[in-house]
Amino acid sequence: MFDSIPENNSVKAYLRKAVASNQIPHALLFHGGDETILFAKELAVHLLGTKKERIDAENHPDFHVVRPEGKVELHSIEALREMTQMMQKMPFEAKAKVFLIEKANRMQPAAANAILKTIEEPTEGTFLILLAHWISEMLPTILSRCVVLRIQGKQANDAPKWKEPLLRLLSGGLPYPEKATLFEEIEKEMVPDEVDSLFAMILMQAREKVDLRAWKTVEKSVETARLAALRNMKLSICLDHIFGSPF
Repeated sequence: MFDSIPENNSVKAYLRKAVASNQIPHALLFHGGDETILFAKELAVHLLGTKKERIDAENHPDFHVVRPEGKVELHSIEALREMTQMMQKMPFEAKAKVFLIEKANRMQPAAANAILKTIEEPTEGTFLILLAHWISEMLPTILSRCVVLRIQGKQANDAPKWKEPLLRLLSGGLPYPEKATLFEEIEKEMVPDEVDSLFAMILMQAREKVDLRAWKTVEKSVETARLAALRNMKLSICLDHIFGSPF
């Protein structure tokens, strides 16, 4: 089991021990780089007693993958509620069911709260595996209810370097010269494949802070800026577009 993972891996040792003693937690959170999916899939193979090819192809009736939706890649409350309903049902083929939430750090607070009771009171034979790059973006209530395992490799627990200046920007009340400095700082630290993460974080913060009547305006502003950034417009200009709105 976990043959594709180096022998000196501490998470591999933990999981092998849990399997041997039949004490696999019902809620696991793997955080790290792309290696997290390897652990999740190999564990699913064991729990469902099936072949890895079926898990890779996602064609096993008791293996369910939940991914974030939309252009900003956020988990919806509706999708997570549907997942919790499916978790109450009996397995179709195996003796267990496995639910995998990819990019679990993209759950908005309301969406994350929708699965809290399920984590606290799991259905027998049901396993929930969450994958996340940065657990610093997740609700403490979720983290406290999962067995959190850090996958070595990319130091994904460390927040991206642009997060601190972004949080300062989101705090509000800053004069424009300071905002402009933060725009430039974020742009300097940004990695191309993290652009969506940045705008998802902005949108999550906006939903909590902005008056409902202004929400559509802010949402449109964020999406316009995100698309512009993906088309290689200077990130500092895109951020200026957002923070000049009613945000």
